[in-house]
Amino acid sequence: MLQFEWANVGGQVDLATPLQLMSTPFAQQLQRSKPQMLKVYLGTYNSIPMFLGEVTRHLFESTTQFGSS
Repeated sequence: MLQFEWANVGGQVDLATPLQLMSTPFAQQLQRSKPQMLKVYLGTYNSIPMFLGEVTRHLFESTTQFGSS
């Protein structure tokens, strides 16, 4: 599971700040196996949709096996 949150500034949610990826077992696994993915898509581009697209591709690649003809 992936969870995101906005920063809490003075007891108020600050929607102007970027969403932060919260620590979950899956997020920690991604951090270990694909640290550049988090850095590029969430850090450089600050794009959750691009990050989720890359996570989907990563999951697809790791579960899909192609048979030989």
